[in-house]
Amino acid sequence: MKVGDLVKHRLPPAGRASLDYLKNWVGIVLDFDPDGDPCVQWYDNGVALYDTPTWEFKTAVEKI
Repeated sequence: MKVGDLVKHRLPPAGRASLDYLKNWVGIVLDFDPDGDPCVQWYDNGVALYDTPTWEFKTAVEKI
């Protein structure tokens, strides 16, 4: 994964907590912290979410 990559949330196995709202989210990686965790600007159906990008654990997202 590198800056500029498109990512999506890595969802838990079926039957676990319902996170269906995350299925439409697509993010752009903007930066990385020293541990390699990405800073992501999230979009839901083309609309930017949040005023600022969010830090995610690298295990919580996957490259599209």
